[in-house]
Amino acid sequence: MEALLQGKSFEAEIDEKIVFDQLNGSPNAVWSLLLATGYLKVLNLRRVGERKRKVYTLALTNMEVASMFEDMVKGWFEGNTEIYYNEFINAMLHDNVRKMNTFMNKVELNTFSSFDSGRKPSEQAEPE
Repeated sequence: MEALLQGKSFEAEIDEKIVFDQLNGSPNAVWSLLLATGYLKVLNLRRVGERKRKVYTLALTNMEVASMFEDMVKGWFEGNTEIYYNEFINAMLHDNVRKMNTFMNKVELNTFSSFDSGRKPSEQAEPE
């Protein structure tokens, strides 16, 4: 995300058939979702390996999307900045994926609408 906000691109494999339920299981799922929803654009496509896997070079689509993501990231760390920021960074530095996922799930629940979350109700006691 930091590279994107700096105007850079990155490479990722994209699952063109991604569904919301798979966001926890695939490291590239979020990029697939952002591409499918128009927040990312493809700058380049190359085929890699024996099976010619698709590797995409991706970037944010425009200045408005970059601004929106910048505001969203700032919003994640506003208010109780020290508490949440330090918890997330601490989890990341200690490779505590479970704690990082807990933090990102809180972010997700505050940013995705019920229209984005699919047909199944949330397993947690959240409005969506």
